[in-house]
Amino acid sequence: MMHWGLVATILSPTVDVLRFVAFHLDAGAHCLYIYLDDPDAEVHDIVKAHSKIRVKKYNDTY
Repeated sequence: MMHWGLVATILSPTVDVLRFVAFHLDAGAHCLYIYLDDPDAEVHDIVKAHSKIRVKKYNDTY
C-alpha cells in the first residue's frame, strides 16, 4: 500500500487553511506537515489534535 503526505508553509485565514487540510485528507494524504507563517494563527489549536496533522507556528525570526 502506498502512503503519501504533504508539507506546506501557509499564511492564510483559518477557513482557507481548514479547506486546504480537508481537501488533502479527503484525497488520501497519510500525513500533513503544516508550517504556519502567522504565529497568532488560531488554526494551530484547531488542527493540532488531528492524528494525521503535524503543525508548527513560525515567527519573524524564522
